[in-house]
Amino acid sequence: MPTPSDYTDRPSPFPWPPVLMAIIILGSWGLGRLVSFGVITPSPEIGIVFLVAAFSLDIWVFELFRRHRTEIMPHKAARELVTSGPFRFSRNPIYVGNVLIIVAGFFFTGSVWFLVGAVAFVLAVTKLAIEREERHLEALFGDQWRDYAARVRRWI
Repeated sequence: MPTPSDYTDRPSPFPWPPVLMAIIILGSWGLGRLVSFGVITPSPEIGIVFLVAAFSLDIWVFELFRRHRTEIMPHKAARELVTSGPFRFSRNPIYVGNVLIIVAGFFFTGSVWFLVGAVAFVLAVTKLAIEREERHLEALFGDQWRDYAARVRRWI
């Protein structure tokens, strides 16, 4: 069982979130081509809205991290606890953006596999990345992290 000090160097040895996102998107697309499960008429216009929202959120977070000179990569150590901008509403706005991108796939293709994939992404990224990131932030920032986590939800 890892101890709190095991999380001070970095949250994880592997960058799970981008890998999971790629697997989910490719898997949802592939399954949609192989198994026609719950296909609806695509609505690319709505898909574009989801993509614009996701990329806007990501750009906002990237800029905040740059200004605060902290690490954006999920497998590297944080240097500062960022609680402003979209972090006032979600402790994980990048992952919210990732979910929006996956859901956009549903609107572009009409394949329900993307919605299944979005749920799978939330569950997997929570277990493989977020829980470890939270232990990392608690080990580094202590009460400051605990106060923030008590105020702001993990997702939305």
